[in-house]
Amino acid sequence: MKHLDKGEEYIKAFPTFKKWINECMCCHTKGYNPSMPEHIGGEYSTGAYHIKKYFKPLSINKDGLCEQCVNIQKKLI
Repeated sequence: MKHLDKGEEYIKAFPTFKKWINECMCCHTKGYNPSMPEHIGGEYSTGAYHIKKYFKPLSINKDGLCEQCVNIQKKLI
């Protein structure tokens, strides 16, 4: 099973954590929101640990695009 598949399975098992997953509207890359707190789901929850284990940080802009897609878009204009 690929690493991302494990991440998808984790999010399916704990759907309340989905709000911390960003997805680029262009390339559909998924990653965790870098502003995610150290503890989510309660003080003793390991939710943030597992999300960081399965996903990389991914910032998206107000249009829902990752930095890589924004740079490509700028080159095309």
